Amino acid sequence: MNRSRQPQSHPGPSRRALPLWLRWGLLLLAAYLCFGYLTGLVSLVRVNAEIRRVEQEIAALERENARLAGQVKYMESPGYVEKVAREELGLVAPGEIRYRVAEPVAPDDPWKKDVAKRPGVEKNTNFY
Repeated sequence: MNRSRQPQSHPGPSRRALPLWLRWGLLLLAAYLCFGYLTGLVSLVRVNAEIRRVEQEIAALERENARLAGQVKYMESPGYVEKVAREELGLVAPGEIRYRVAEPVAPDDPWKKDVAKRPGVEKNTNFY
């Protein structure tokens, strides 16, 4: 019997199988690279969210700064200074006369009688 080698019909070129340890090593390397990529991607998404939040905060602070700058400009205007001087400090401009209107006193007011006997009241005819 002559045994001649018959070519086996394999589709494609013949490959030798990789050793088991090499297959596991490549699988672990691929898993490590995927994990590292996903971890970096999650960090990138978090950083981008933080950037958007900080940019919104900056925009809000810039609006507040502009509002306060307008308020400072208004408070430094001569009209506002005069208003505060007249209303809150009771000042008058040179040449003006300040009038104070007294509230009417009820006829049965006990303080109306004996004004001179009130504590802290002195007879003063000079109002200015």
